[in-house]
Amino acid sequence: MTTTCTCDPKDDDAVVGGVFITGHRSGCPYAIPRRYAWMCDGQIIFGTLKKYARVYELCWYLGRLDELSQELSNQKAQITARKNPMDDLYEWHTITVGNEHVHVHIYASD
Repeated sequence: MTTTCTCDPKDDDAVVGGVFITGHRSGCPYAIPRRYAWMCDGQIIFGTLKKYARVYELCWYLGRLDELSQELSNQKAQITARKNPMDDLYEWHTITVGNEHVHVHIYASD
């Protein structure tokens, strides 16, 4: 017997381990961040989207984003940046894969 959750796939959002999961409410047993594999500096790394975000942030500050793959387990990460309206020195970078996303606060002054 297969069971499914009663969460609304359009309106519900859960935050689990720093990963926003669209389509599930907090406490839903299906609201579990996926684990991905990606390449960075020639090495395979495994982890959740939150771990990818930490690696992304480190690569950003080291100027090595070109060494970080945007392919996560055969899915392309979409990365968008927007200015922080409260502080011009920072940007919010949102990394999205499927129904999951994380935010990274980047110091981006020129």
